[in-house]
Amino acid sequence: MHRSVALIGVGNLGQALAGYAGFASRGFQIAALVDADPSRIGTTIRGLVVRNVAELEDIVDEHSITIAVLATPASVSQTSAIASS
Repeated sequence: MHRSVALIGVGNLGQALAGYAGFASRGFQIAALVDADPSRIGTTIRGLVVRNVAELEDIVDEHSITIAVLATPASVSQTSAIASS
């Protein structure tokens, strides 16, 4: 069984986490990449299209997301956490 994960924030840390093979070996599948930066939205990273954080509720439903990993700067982490709950 695997758990679907949304990775919120695809800057340097987020991209590194998106490529981390250790998630899959522990039963976690990165199912969605989400960001607020218009220059990142629509780009493809590791085969996944980066989606707008404003679509988060739909993304969670579409991919049956059970876990969100925040890879955002501290200055926006609280806002991201509230949006993902």
